Amino acid sequence: MFCVLQVITGTVYVLSVYWLSDQPLEFERMGQFLVVCLLIGFVSESLGLSISSRLDIVVRTYQNNLKYHEYIMGIYEMSL
Repeated sequence: MFCVLQVITGTVYVLSVYWLSDQPLEFERMGQFLVVCLLIGFVSESLGLSISSRLDIVVRTYQNNLKYHEYIMGIYEMSL
């Protein structure tokens, strides 16, 4: 059920962003953009669930954001 909801809301969001950013209305290009965005969403969701399932509840709630913030920002800065 959650996967279906993620696909529906992700599709609505991605298609509205694609249209509002004034990209060319080519269905093949729009489909490729949609698939890439949905796959990134699935991978990030599974990464977050797998990391949080290995930790204690206190660590998951409070320290998880602090612990992995540097890791995520390091990846982001490498792509710039």
